[in-house]
Amino acid sequence: MDSKDHWAYDFKCETCDDQYRTRAAVDEHMAKNGHWKNYCSDCDRHFQSESNYRAHRNSRLHLGRSIPCPFCRAAHTTASGLLHHLETASCPHARTLNRDRILQIVRERDPHHLITNKQIGWHAEDYLQRHGRRVEWVRMGVLSLPPRLRDRARAGPAFEF
Repeated sequence: MDSKDHWAYDFKCETCDDQYRTRAAVDEHMAKNGHWKNYCSDCDRHFQSESNYRAHRNSRLHLGRSIPCPFCRAAHTTASGLLHHLETASCPHARTLNRDRILQIVRERDPHHLITNKQIGWHAEDYLQRHGRRVEWVRMGVLSLPPRLRDRARAGPAFEF
């Protein structure tokens, strides 16, 4: 009871300021009005956190797939999804594209470095021609291993000529 001898309202709606005396009453109100916090009424799903709810609302379920691959026309939800598709050589019509090749293409079209950083002068193709498969060991971190482990790593599938 409060100072005016009124019964206190123990249950509050998660979204609006309405208050109720019982859990059943507030649940009925929230169900009828869709006032659940972190609740997607389109999918009838509850989420444990605001972050999970936002991720769900930004997923392909709600945004759709509106960004097509220019090569195979596979649809993607975000530009980063399309870029991942191309960088990992997952596109069946653009197998020669990878992260290095895409960066090279962008740099060729960005001579004033408005969207790319000016680089010191790394040329992956030249390195590959001079060192061959050795670049795979560098990427795997094999060259930084102690000699005993390095020999074992070189005996693996990356050590094929």
